[in-house]
Amino acid sequence: MRQPGLVSAIGIYLYVTGPASAVERWKKTTHDIVCGMKPWYDPIARRGWANPLGILLIFGGLVAACAAHPDPKAQILVIACCLLGPLLLIAPLCILKRAAFPVGAFAINKGLERHEMLESWRWLYVGGVIVAFMINVAAGVIAIRLI
Repeated sequence: MRQPGLVSAIGIYLYVTGPASAVERWKKTTHDIVCGMKPWYDPIARRGWANPLGILLIFGGLVAACAAHPDPKAQILVIACCLLGPLLLIAPLCILKRAAFPVGAFAINKGLERHEMLESWRWLYVGGVIVAFMINVAAGVIAIRLI
């Protein structure tokens, strides 16, 4: 019986004999099949990025709040917004991540339609992040040149 908190790994070992060219071809084909089972978004689906994102947003907001507002009364309001804002942002992002980037998906019957629809949404999400990042970098470069 497996105890809670323990991770078990399953390893499969195959010993294949034959001509070297045939064994290498079989090895490459098998490797491609096993690696091809992972979707392109597997790193996004398996990693928990909400906590580091929340900490970064809270820390960045607190630093910006303290630097921008010398008045202590205004700082209290801004600090409260900096603490609550990321928390209110992270919960919907976690729900969206679980819905749009599932760890396992079955493209059978109605699942095929759902998979195709989610695939277009995934590219829209990833493309939106990339475009927003490029615009942010371009705006930073322009701002530095203007100063």
